[in-house]
Amino acid sequence: MAKYVAVGDSIDYTPSSEKNAGTVVVQSDLVGVTMAKIPANTLGALSIRGVWQVAKAADTVAVGDSLYWDGGAGNATTTSTANTYMGKAAAAAASSDSVVKVALNV
Repeated sequence: MAKYVAVGDSIDYTPSSEKNAGTVVVQSDLVGVTMAKIPANTLGALSIRGVWQVAKAADTVAVGDSLYWDGGAGNATTTSTANTYMGKAAAAAASSDSVVKVALNV
């Protein structure tokens, strides 16, 4: 039996260290973005849907490409190996572009 609890655009998130708004967070295989600054050990919200502009590796990206979060480099990449799936590219980006728009978890 299931019980409806939320729309599902965000989830509760309590970081062990302070997180600024716009911080990409990976929890197992789920990637989200902090919607506001969250102090350490304080309940906040993590967006797991929507289109976000994030830092990008020097990859050429087409609309609809799968994007992965490289936590070590702190950017989105088209390389899946050792990275976490974060969503689909919502806009094209040239290799020289420093950011890309990603539709989270689609």
